[in-house]
Amino acid sequence: MFKKKKNLDADSFEKAIKAIKEKAQKNKAWIIDSVELTPEEQKYFQDRLYQMIQYAVGRHDWYDEQRNRFLQIGLTLLAVASAAAAALTQVRTDFCILAKVCVWLSLLSLFVTGIKLLLKYNRDVEKNHPYRKIADIKSWYFVYNIPKKMTDNLSRNIKIAQEQVENVEASMKEFVNRVVTTAKEPRGFIKEDLEQVFILQLLQRYKFQQVKKLSAILTWGILITVIFVVIAIILILIFGGNYQ
Repeated sequence: MFKKKKNLDADSFEKAIKAIKEKAQKNKAWIIDSVELTPEEQKYFQDRLYQMIQYAVGRHDWYDEQRNRFLQIGLTLLAVASAAAAALTQVRTDFCILAKVCVWLSLLSLFVTGIKLLLKYNRDVEKNHPYRKIADIKSWYFVYNIPKKMTDNLSRNIKIAQEQVENVEASMKEFVNRVVTTAKEPRGFIKEDLEQVFILQLLQRYKFQQVKKLSAILTWGILITVIFVVIAIILILIFGGNYQ
């Protein structure tokens, strides 16, 4: 018999995640440090990592562009469905009731598809990815170096303005110390760069899945809309009717 695991409370969860992060970072350091590289090989490795990062960033941006296109499509569908619905309310027809229902259902399908695209897009933006709990890329990610809240406009109040400037100075000092500490570590930057490549590829996977889901939503939405339109046309051809 297997014992049912108890749900972790917040403190236990944080401790467990901390242990996983320490294990991940130790494994990363052990693997990299165990590989013997000549200075030439290490330089080539570092250059290769830079190229991989640049390529991964480009692919990540490409997937973001695709997601933004689906956002624009969603907004367009909402606008088209709303405009068409408003126009239909001004047109008097003697089409059969089933044809009218199919026309309205086709517009509803467009509207719902647009809403689903927008909701999916917004949910994906707000996701808290699991890798953030174990990542350690201080040189690459601002979250490690910049406080959660930074004022982007200097206050007219002299005292507050001074505090804002001091806050920036303290953040810069902490950033420099962290980067220098990493530089002093054996292959410190290689460890961070290699982890950054992995995270970027992981983000590509996330974005690919998101684009695939957005594409499925759009495909099914358009398909259902077309079916309703085709049925409406067939009904009109069979039973006739006109509009004014």
